[in-house]
Amino acid sequence: MIIMEINKLKTFVELASTLSFSKTAANLFINQSSVSKQIKSLERELNCELFIRAKRQIRMTEYAKILFPAAQKIIKLNDQALSDLRNCLQDRDDKIIIGVLPTFWNYSFFDQISNFKRQNPNLRIIIKEGEINYLTNLFQQGKLDFAFVRTTYGYKLRNLQLIMNLSVLV
Repeated sequence: MIIMEINKLKTFVELASTLSFSKTAANLFINQSSVSKQIKSLERELNCELFIRAKRQIRMTEYAKILFPAAQKIIKLNDQALSDLRNCLQDRDDKIIIGVLPTFWNYSFFDQISNFKRQNPNLRIIIKEGEINYLTNLFQQGKLDFAFVRTTYGYKLRNLQLIMNLSVLV
């Protein structure tokens, strides 16, 4: 069973792109002997020679030419998977985003939020301040977990849930 490590594939792709051990080492921030060891290890795992080493130059073998596009795809998929995972971890529900009107700072809002934060130290609280139109738009777009607003006559809040008591935060 062949198991190719992603770091070896990255070294292979870089070497295939530069055709230079020194440039590959510099681009990957490793030394030349590490590049050489990784390539030799990959060649042993695959049981084939990937590069023809001649005096001060290297060339890709037919095996390397076959492996190169597949290795690029594998690296791209790996990078995308890691990026997606990072984004998912960053978007976890360990934060709440609250929308408030500028005038809410004049009330006991800050004290209530501070108490809530003390009770939930691992929770990040992000506060977006703005006027009612801005806040309701953010809420409808799913960019706020909840918003504290005042309603005015004639203003329609469609599909918005109203919380009438600030003490729900406590």
